Amino acid sequence: MDTKTNENNQQIAVLVKKYLFKGLAYWYLFLIAIIFAVSYSYVKNRYTYNTYGIHTSLLIQKDNTEDFAGGLQLFGSRSNLNNEMGYLKSYQMHEYVFDELDFDISYFKKRKFRKEVELYKNSPFVIELDSNYAQYNGVQVDIKIIDENKYNLFIEKFEIEQELNFNETFEYQQFKFKLLKDSIYFNNSVFGGEYFFYKNNKIGITQQYLGKLSVEPWGDGSTILWLWTVGTVPDKEIDYLNKLIEIYIRIALEEKNMIAIKTLDFIDFQLDNFTDSLKMAEDKLQYFRQNNSINISAEGENLLEQVLELDNSKKQQELKLEYYKYLLQELEKNPDNEAIMSPTVVGINDVFLLDYLQKLSEALYSKEILEFSVRDGANIPPNTISNLEIESIRNTILQHIEQTIKYTGESISDVRAKIKEINREIYRLPIAERQMLNIDREFEVNNELYNFLLMRRMEAGITLASNEPDMKIIDKARHETLQHKGRQGGVSFTKILAIALIIPILIIVLIELFNNKIVDKSDVERLTTIPVIGSITLNKKEGTIPVHSHPKAAISETFRALRTNLQYILMEKENNVIAVTSTISGEGKTFVAINLATVLSISNKKVLLIGLDLRKPKIHLSFDMENENGISPYLVGRNTYEETILETKIKNLYLAISGPPPPNPAELIESKKMGDFIDRARKEFDYVIIDTPPVGIVTDALLLTKKVNTFLYVIRQAYSTKNSIKTLDEMCKNNDIKSINIAINGIKTSVTYGFKYGYGYGYGYGYGYGYGYGQGYYDDDKKPEGRWGKIKYFITKKLLKWFS
Repeated sequence: MDTKTNENNQQIAVLVKKYLFKGLAYWYLFLIAIIFAVSYSYVKNRYTYNTYGIHTSLLIQKDNTEDFAGGLQLFGSRSNLNNEMGYLKSYQMHEYVFDELDFDISYFKKRKFRKEVELYKNSPFVIELDSNYAQYNGVQVDIKIIDENKYNLFIEKFEIEQELNFNETFEYQQFKFKLLKDSIYFNNSVFGGEYFFYKNNKIGITQQYLGKLSVEPWGDGSTILWLWTVGTVPDKEIDYLNKLIEIYIRIALEEKNMIAIKTLDFIDFQLDNFTDSLKMAEDKLQYFRQNNSINISAEGENLLEQVLELDNSKKQQELKLEYYKYLLQELEKNPDNEAIMSPTVVGINDVFLLDYLQKLSEALYSKEILEFSVRDGANIPPNTISNLEIESIRNTILQHIEQTIKYTGESISDVRAKIKEINREIYRLPIAERQMLNIDREFEVNNELYNFLLMRRMEAGITLASNEPDMKIIDKARHETLQHKGRQGGVSFTKILAIALIIPILIIVLIELFNNKIVDKSDVERLTTIPVIGSITLNKKEGTIPVHSHPKAAISETFRALRTNLQYILMEKENNVIAVTSTISGEGKTFVAINLATVLSISNKKVLLIGLDLRKPKIHLSFDMENENGISPYLVGRNTYEETILETKIKNLYLAISGPPPPNPAELIESKKMGDFIDRARKEFDYVIIDTPPVGIVTDALLLTKKVNTFLYVIRQAYSTKNSIKTLDEMCKNNDIKSINIAINGIKTSVTYGFKYGYGYGYGYGYGYGYGYGQGYYDDDKKPEGRWGKIKYFITKKLLKWFS
């Protein structure tokens, strides 16, 4: 189990290293990707703005003020956090903000090879618009300052170019404005500078800031609101947030004060009615006492006390009636008015009315927030549910008021009846006492009610003076809390780099996915169980017999390794006939056959090389011979066995060339004479190497199955397809071939190519007893020529060193 686990781990390690080297083979694609990512990010971000995050925080306090003027502030409470968040993000609120902020015109300075930056309050000039003209929104006006007095104006949209003086009026259609020098930022350094400005559309800028404003609670259960915005000009964002909070608190306080103001107006109106009556009663009482010396009898005192109590009750009921009439008028005249005076101001303790007035105030405030959030003219349906709820509450209050007015009127009538009875008894008193009692009675009633209203007015005044908003600024927006958030319109270098690196990876994956070529030994081993006994490097030498002309070359060593492996397979003396074949032309079977025969002859073995590719003979070319006396003439009886076998310049190597192409090569190969030729050669030579036609094209090689001891099937790296392995397996199965082996030809040993096909320089194929190549021993270990080739070679070799 441990052995198997170790083998699996080794296979995984080899596989990982293989794909790592595949990636390293295309290191230049990754370098191009990195250069592209860096260049693109630099260029893109150069034409972008820095963006900054600005925040402010606000505490929404519960309504815990004292109950001045009998519950004066009952209907002004604004402590619902969700409502306040909606109110702050409402469209109407932002209209108030931009009415007070100077955001009408945006000023910019042009910069070469960089994005223009908004100057905001740092512009060397300001625009004075003529309010009688509409002015064009969003039309860019370019300005080039010439000197202290002049500037050039250019409007591309209208094809206008003029030279103007500062403070000189420019007029064109809907445009009319002046350029004024700024007292702080206009100096010699701005001469020659290029700027531009445009007038902002109020709706557009309102929507822009509404879209980027974030309002969130600090945390669960917290009444602290966190207001956050991101922009390119910190000062502009700071002014916006601070102005928003300023107006929000101001409006909240104005709404809260409105109740007290309306209460004061109501009380003042009532006091005006009583002031003259009280003054007249007071003067009348004083005059009567000065001219008459009358004491009121005990009976008179008793009647006065009773009638004063009834008079006060009547006055209170009448005041109550006035309040209900006022309330009825307010609800009918201003149905959406939240600032309604509390009935407790005039001493009315109507629990039912108080409850419904509170509900009405809350419903109206919620509706107001919803409407404030909708831009004027927006195609948004009305809040039907909210309107129905408000209408229902208002109708309930109106019904209650009408009933209360009715009952109050009846109550006043009852009091008047009682007063009438007491007046009859007073009428029986002496005339002087009766006059004194009526004058005193009139003064006391007016004086008591006047004092009551005066006290209520004082309480309302105190409430108005001491009113504070239900919210408090914790932190103003300021530079100290500024946060750099990145670039507007820019790109993240990390993201671009990741995308850029994915592209070469996808290219490599696609190449690998659609690559049907044999690229290394593992491809063969995955597809068949036929052993691979040799791996032959690509021939970089001149000539087709490098094992003879360059015995120290790496390719010569690979053939020696193949020779050794074949000697182990063909142990018996007479098992010496080897047929070399392949699937298609171009895989190097003839090259392998020639060099295999040569390397065997070099080891003092007598070797015969037979060119049996009768259809496309070319083996004679490698030995500079004429293709005349060969196998095909022998098989048709035109020459003898001895005449067919030719001696080559290489010691111990003999050659039987193909001869002229015959019309019936398959019949000739299958003939008895061909079999006799091989049997005789088997006895006379130590090895017989037969170069046969490709089996994927013709079946000539298979006709020799009974005469051949082993087949050597040649596959060429990055040339032979994986389908050729299937062809090989089918051939073995259908023709009962008992001995067949594979040699991989054309392996490129360069550092770059080794990476490309998944094996590292020094991690390549072993031959025979494990001889390697690429260690600097062989005479073909040369560096590539050309500047780019040398660069690739150097970098790839360094990568190999790091990853090996």
